[in-house]
Amino acid sequence: MSESRQDGYLPERELHDIQQKKSTKPTAQPNSLLRQARRKHAWSQGDLAERIGVAKETISRWENGVSRPQPQQLNRLCGTFQMTPEALGFVLDPLEEEIASRSEDPSHIQSAHISDEGVISSSPKRYFLSRRRALVAGGIALGGITLAGGTLAWFSFQGQQTPSPRHWPTAAYDLHHQTALARVVQWMLQARQYDIGSTGVDGIFGPVTQFAVKAFQKDHHLPEDGIVNSSTWELLIMPTDTGSRGSQVSALQERLRELHLVSQLTVDGEFGPQTVKALRLFRQQHHLQVKDVADLDTWCLLLGGSLSK
Repeated sequence: MSESRQDGYLPERELHDIQQKKSTKPTAQPNSLLRQARRKHAWSQGDLAERIGVAKETISRWENGVSRPQPQQLNRLCGTFQMTPEALGFVLDPLEEEIASRSEDPSHIQSAHISDEGVISSSPKRYFLSRRRALVAGGIALGGITLAGGTLAWFSFQGQQTPSPRHWPTAAYDLHHQTALARVVQWMLQARQYDIGSTGVDGIFGPVTQFAVKAFQKDHHLPEDGIVNSSTWELLIMPTDTGSRGSQVSALQERLRELHLVSQLTVDGEFGPQTVKALRLFRQQHHLQVKDVADLDTWCLLLGGSLSK
């Protein structure tokens, strides 16, 4: 062994390990597809960041290949552009490919076809599955099927899903009361570019808010009843973290300020130090892992819901 090392040769196993390390070393590859999709809509990085609920710098990192979206962020990207992850330059890694639907009944699947540009569009035709992949985010599975000839078509379905561990309160039409739940609904609708009327976020769940909720439900293949229940909350809430900005952050700041966890918490739509401090205290009080993210579990508790043990 020592002689082979001195002669400049390595044992086969060690050589294989070194080659593996070299081959797995991450390299930044600019994401031209995401940049092209954004420019096609004439959006700046800031415009797209506002729609997704992240910082402008996050969009820059995605386009430069420095980082990639989390599953929920990728789901929002696909929904914003109505394009597949691959068409936006994000190839699913093996872990994401492992996340699949438990249902094998094709009747649960809403079929779709995909254009050359990767744009998802509805189709009345149903395909038999030869392979299934899914990326689960917010209770909806975004998945793909391999058709004859190897074409991968993406779809969303709401079949036999694992029940959510969250139990949300219900917000519904009410002209007589201003409520915190209605304010959060309005903030989130506004963050997702739905019209909530000239009065803006006023806490009154009136006809304009109800119409916007129904439009959101229609766009996300939910029952169009205008009632914000668990299934609607799961998709309506926009999780936020450090660097996020927009109406979804304002909603978070309002709820945290009502709890008087920190002094001088301003509702400015910027996920700054005071917001981080209040969020950490809230998560600590509710025995959640202390981290700088307002995820769905956090929001469920903020709105008076509960989590399954």
